[in-house]
Amino acid sequence: MHFIAKHTPEQRHVIPRKVRRKTSRLRRREELLGYLFASPIIVGILALATYPFLASVYYSFTDYNIIQQPYWTGLQNYQDLFRDPLFWQSLKNTFIYSIVVIPLNLLCALGLAILLKQKLRTIGFFRALAYLPSVIPSVAATILWLWILNPQYGVMNNLLNSLGIAGPDWINNPNWTKPSLILMSLWGIGPRPLFSWLAYKISPKLSMKLLASMGQGTLLAYATSPFAWSPLRCSLT
Repeated sequence: MHFIAKHTPEQRHVIPRKVRRKTSRLRRREELLGYLFASPIIVGILALATYPFLASVYYSFTDYNIIQQPYWTGLQNYQDLFRDPLFWQSLKNTFIYSIVVIPLNLLCALGLAILLKQKLRTIGFFRALAYLPSVIPSVAATILWLWILNPQYGVMNNLLNSLGIAGPDWINNPNWTKPSLILMSLWGIGPRPLFSWLAYKISPKLSMKLLASMGQGTLLAYATSPFAWSPLRCSLT
């Protein structure tokens, strides 16, 4: 890649015209190459994110069944939505799920990151094991959790029965579906503690001195250090 120096207006009159023309061509070539390399993500965002969003907004004001042409209905769909009790129930469930899952995921990820930074001979195996759920396909993970939470022969209920506790009907009982989904959400926390551990490894000396002054290795020192919460903040957003 060429690095083209910028010149002040006073300096441009002393630069030969051929050099300025060549510099302009090089700059345009770099811009075209930049757009070319960025074109896959630009096309992907426009085709898979921007267009579906705008189309959904438009179709929300119409009566559209895919086969026939959309018929404009205005705010009728939204009026029906707000009158539907299932909408408010789903909104309530989503709110409860969010206020429980997000802090729980961040706390578990932070605790796991503290464990993964320990200097053990087999720590590499445990780091790979922590990241393993992230590379398992979603379909396979769903089937695995259906087997784990099966009320008849699932691993979770068998473990509870061995402790003398009657296992609930995790999936079919409405009172236990939200705890089941919250438990399943912990399956994908693997990358977050690894990002925190990588931030710990590549942190600047200033952060290391700050951590040492707070008592290196303690939970409070690690939890309040900037290189612990930066990747978790990215996960939250």
